Amino acid sequence: MGRFGAMKFYNWLQDSCGQLAEFAILIGALSLPFLLDFQYTVVVPDNPTLDPLALVVYYAVRGGNVYIGVVLLFMTIAAFHRLNRSRTLNRGNRYHDHTMLWYWLCSKILGYGTCSLVRVPIATQFKLVLNDTFDKYDCGEITEESDKDDLIEASPLPDSADFPSSSDQPGEVNLLISDTFPIGFELLPDACRENAAVTVRRIANTTSFARRYSPKLVDDVTNVVRKLPPGSRVNVFATTNPKNTYEIVEKAFKTGGRDNLNALYVYKQQDGQSKDAWRFVEAVKIYDRPQSRECR
Repeated sequence: MGRFGAMKFYNWLQDSCGQLAEFAILIGALSLPFLLDFQYTVVVPDNPTLDPLALVVYYAVRGGNVYIGVVLLFMTIAAFHRLNRSRTLNRGNRYHDHTMLWYWLCSKILGYGTCSLVRVPIATQFKLVLNDTFDKYDCGEITEESDKDDLIEASPLPDSADFPSSSDQPGEVNLLISDTFPIGFELLPDACRENAAVTVRRIANTTSFARRYSPKLVDDVTNVVRKLPPGSRVNVFATTNPKNTYEIVEKAFKTGGRDNLNALYVYKQQDGQSKDAWRFVEAVKIYDRPQSRECR
């Protein structure tokens, strides 16, 4: 593991220490009966009461350590669900880069009710919102753009004569959503630059890096997506803040499969400290219904 990998693992460990401790408690609850041999040390009456908990304990002890461990495990899971129902995952001033399996475990096993989307990769935000992994999402403190200041430019529109057909891979469209800062074509992967492309940008980002919720940006992106040619594979290149990302996914892409898209990929962007600062370098598959592929 190189220096960068070690730093990334250390950041993940710091970000996950609370949940790792909870998973360790779950493993301990399952293992405890075997360590203390509960089936020989716990005494239960021959005629248990009709109380549901008493009945569960009675039959678990009669069944042996395996059953006792399973009961303790589910009781601990239930306790964590009560504890974490009102708690928010992804707290702290650090980058939250976790797998979807990790998020699923934290939601369904540990019972976290809310997940913060702040400092979470945009591709991961797409997956979390599309899959309804959590009951609620925290998008941070973001000011709403006023109508008079909210200027959005979308060009060329998919239903206009200026919209080109994809020269390399038919049906493949680049969707550039320029929000917190502008996206130039030089930031796109070389293999994607010949695709048909639509740019939706918030004009204010040419002079300001402010993170604002823009209903008009969301509506214009939704309008563009609805007009894309049937069977399109969409490559999203976005610099959206969490609130705009959440609303775009909800309104433009969360259709239950009843849309005109065959595949959706969101590209990851390099950070400002890397060699190719801010360049989009890696496609993350959100869904791919028929055969589709990355830009080649």
